[in-house]
Amino acid sequence: MVNISREGNLVHFEILGWHKLWAFKSSIDVTRDNVLNVYQSDFELSNMGGLRLLGTSIPNGICAGTFLFTDGKVFCDFVNRDNVIIVDLSEGYYKKLYLEVKDPQEAIYFLAKP
Repeated sequence: MVNISREGNLVHFEILGWHKLWAFKSSIDVTRDNVLNVYQSDFELSNMGGLRLLGTSIPNGICAGTFLFTDGKVFCDFVNRDNVIIVDLSEGYYKKLYLEVKDPQEAIYFLAKP
């Protein structure tokens, strides 16, 4: 699970609990300007496929870490697909973030606010 906070133009995604171990990462920071879109998509989650670079992947279970997809590197951290938000990024190391949050609608609203 991930906790999201903002300080000025910086968005901080903090990976919580055991997920840090599974994902080999404790946080990701991006600028607010780098966030293109935030949404949920069952279709996109169902059609995920890529090469695991560093992390943990158990089919229909844990997906955590860095993966290489056809459109670039993505970061995943989720167990419960119902609570996953997808964050499209314009530039940087990752092209997308697939993150499990406590309340997806609240997280989408929080990231969409200027």
